Amino acid sequence: MIAVFLVDEISEDIFESFFLTRFCGITAFVRDCYILKKEANVKEVILLAKDRKKAEKAIAFSSNYLRKISIRIVSSVKEIVKASRKEAILFCDTVIFDESTIDLLLGVKSPVVACLTSFIPSTNSNSNLYSGLLFFAPNQFESIGNSSDEEYFTSFNKLFTTIKEREVNFVDVSSNSFYSVNLKRVLSPFVFKISNKDDLKNCKKALLERGQKGIHFTSQVNKRIEDFLSFYLVEFSYITPNTITLITNLLAYIVATLFLLNNFLLGILLAFLVSITDGLDGKIARLRGTTSKVGELEHSFDTLYEEVWYASFSLAVFSVTGNFSNIILGLLIIILNSFIKHLYMQFKASTGIPLTTYSKVDRIFAIVDGRRNVYLLYFLLGFVLKNMPLSLLLSFVHSAITALFYSLSAIYHLRKL
Repeated sequence: MIAVFLVDEISEDIFESFFLTRFCGITAFVRDCYILKKEANVKEVILLAKDRKKAEKAIAFSSNYLRKISIRIVSSVKEIVKASRKEAILFCDTVIFDESTIDLLLGVKSPVVACLTSFIPSTNSNSNLYSGLLFFAPNQFESIGNSSDEEYFTSFNKLFTTIKEREVNFVDVSSNSFYSVNLKRVLSPFVFKISNKDDLKNCKKALLERGQKGIHFTSQVNKRIEDFLSFYLVEFSYITPNTITLITNLLAYIVATLFLLNNFLLGILLAFLVSITDGLDGKIARLRGTTSKVGELEHSFDTLYEEVWYASFSLAVFSVTGNFSNIILGLLIIILNSFIKHLYMQFKASTGIPLTTYSKVDRIFAIVDGRRNVYLLYFLLGFVLKNMPLSLLLSFVHSAITALFYSLSAIYHLRKL
């Protein structure tokens, strides 16, 4: 597939904001290219512009980030018509979109053309301006490109206005929704028009809000801090999600070491910090449009250091109290926690929907179910009350209730299928 951006009639504000202003450590244009490469296997991006200086400036600013994507400038629609005989063509306005937008667009069945478009109220007339994405399968664009005047290809609005009277399969982003397995809720495709630098700031806030994964009450407590840090850290391009994942895991094993050294307070406080940094890598990846399947493996490494925490904490409590029952409680927490994680995984593989959001009752219980951040609260409570065995007992009870509830819930749901 080839992606085409129309440059000629873009105002200086829009051009500066979309192509030259840093957004999430890159630019809005570069972020779009990342999404297009990942979701639609776009290998070439074309800037359609008679004003080559403006287009060359955009390429020069973006080239450091787009080494695996070819970018070139064309000044005539004829060159795009020629390419469209073998390749699908995707026209993009100065909008920021997400993976679901491309998935929806490519999933539309249409004999001529598929559109995913948003409306923008015009301040200059009673009409609407059109903005979004416009997709042509191979051989579909040639008849339009050859029969239309070059003038109609100077802006996305003119292009859309030219073809909207034809046999167009139109998709309005506001009227479509999908269930996001990763984010565990129903969402609409994301298309955000960029007209100035203020739009970039508002778009980043919207992406942050959209990218919130956790529904647990502790996740909501962490959200404000995570959003604040993500909002600013994402602008440093050298801070990558993988870097944050590495730092998180390093800190996590320092926590385990502190527990083994009986430094409970510092270990618990550092563990709370880890719970915050653990949410940053995914949020920054979603802001930049660089999420990947490999990123899902992070959950496995999270599980590993969680179990190490429970083992080291129970050993530390045993070393202080000399009571072997604390080791038994620690082992039971590890066993139950591992069982719960495996139950989640198997249920999701069977139904395609996370167990924590499968029904209204599941969603309510998921707000207070047993998990790492809750157990940390119990650890802190035990330290404050100077009763560390109580921490293990409360964590065990909470994990046992969680395992029992989700076991019964999974069996109930799967028997109905």
